[in-house]
Amino acid sequence: MSKQRKARIVPYTPIEWVFFDAGGTLLGTNPEEEHWYEQFFIDACREEGVEVSLAQVHDALHEANLTCPVHPRCSTPEQVRQYWEHVYGTVFRKLLPGRDWLAVARHYIDRFERGEFVQLFPDTLTALEAVRQMGRRAAIVSNFGAYLLDFLNHCGIADHFEFAIISACEGCEKPQPEIFLRALKRAGVQPERALFIGDSLEEDYRAAKAVGMHALLVDRHNKYAHLEDVARIRRLDELVNYL
Repeated sequence: MSKQRKARIVPYTPIEWVFFDAGGTLLGTNPEEEHWYEQFFIDACREEGVEVSLAQVHDALHEANLTCPVHPRCSTPEQVRQYWEHVYGTVFRKLLPGRDWLAVARHYIDRFERGEFVQLFPDTLTALEAVRQMGRRAAIVSNFGAYLLDFLNHCGIADHFEFAIISACEGCEKPQPEIFLRALKRAGVQPERALFIGDSLEEDYRAAKAVGMHALLVDRHNKYAHLEDVARIRRLDELVNYL
């Protein structure tokens, strides 16, 4: 007679800290638009007197990504600036022929860095309030310029976070494990008691999982519905179901 195998009981480990990506997760440009990132360039070209389509912007961004320097891209303030000059410059060179595309790129980057275009996504505040009400501690881990701190204050959410680990200030960036490990060390928490939330499959979700953290992918427009093994949320405030 065979012995009955006992089910293995895995103890529940509560989440103590929630780490958030910033751009594309908490804030962005034109956050009410599905293609909010592309819409920025459509609006900029319109401001320059040229109408362009979503498809044209997609093609230009695709070229920018293909020709982008490899990592690290955003580990220093200089790299952040060079990276965005490459992206903006490539887009405006293709969409605004005959213009001084580098000057146009720098004009819009300067305005972006001053916080002129940045807004919260509609579900950001409710999510952050829920985290606070549930007694969880929160911080930011983001590939961004140091001006992110000004953005957080400008958007009125700085006091929701105990600290921010920003790539340009740290000398490392996602998906490198080091930036996640620094956040965990500063928080004084083990990875299995931390949840990371971001909108990038590789830089946020898979990179956080690789260091042992729990992770959620913000997929507001169901882009990754085909990935059954990925924990996704359509709205940021759905994170409460995982706490």
